[in-house]
Amino acid sequence: MPESQQFRVTEFVASVLTLEPKASVIPGVKRLHGAQSHIWQFESGIRRLLYEIDEDAREVRIVYLGPNPDWKKRAKVGG
Repeated sequence: MPESQQFRVTEFVASVLTLEPKASVIPGVKRLHGAQSHIWQFESGIRRLLYEIDEDAREVRIVYLGPNPDWKKRAKVGG
């Protein structure tokens, strides 16, 4: 992953995921739909960071970091 993308992902984890993981007003953050609606995505260039939020446990779990997923092959991501 290019250094600029590494920095952007690291900055996102440090500043957003620790404070407000549902911050969909931040460019690149969105909640997925359908069978993956429990997963949030942060888009950084051609890379995706997918994460789940467990509000009861107050945890964020990163379930995927890599190229844009092929959902047919990754149907079980996070779930």
